[in-house]
Amino acid sequence: MSIKTFWTILLKIIGLWFLFVGLATIVQLSSIIFFASQNGSYPDIDKILLTISIMLLAAAIFILILWLLIFKSAWVIKKLKLTNDFSEERFELTMEWSTILTIATIVVGGVIFIDSLPLIIKQSVSFIQQGKPFRSSQESIWILYYLVKTVLGYLLMTNSRFVVNFIGRQNIKNRDGEITSVS
Repeated sequence: MSIKTFWTILLKIIGLWFLFVGLATIVQLSSIIFFASQNGSYPDIDKILLTISIMLLAAAIFILILWLLIFKSAWVIKKLKLTNDFSEERFELTMEWSTILTIATIVVGGVIFIDSLPLIIKQSVSFIQQGKPFRSSQESIWILYYLVKTVLGYLLMTNSRFVVNFIGRQNIKNRDGEITSVS
């Protein structure tokens, strides 16, 4: 395996992890806006607009970083000079890059699933104890979020090949001008 292939795999794995950690942040920011408008009094429109603009800026930065890590990893490797200062051009690793990425996808999916399953149970129990209708309960947003997160973790574990094939469709043009397929 070449050093460039190693860094490509590592950046794509970090990108997958960043995707699911970042989704939690976006949901939390959006819940701030929702609860600010539900507080019973007239919300300060300037504060809500500031919160929305910060959320949009954070989402734009998040999407840019995600796009760079998953789809433009060769550019990141080149700009950060990650292949420099290695004495050997290749190192031995007997697994294909797709196998490594599949294992990483399954592990990330498993961590997401394991992280969100207890939280959905906790939020559901809290919702049942309150006895409020689903729409008026503050736990309803979190129940839906953790449900989606649990399902996504499960789907990542069981459909890791689809994710790897989606990422692998990208062709990377290296410095020599030849096209090497990541798939």
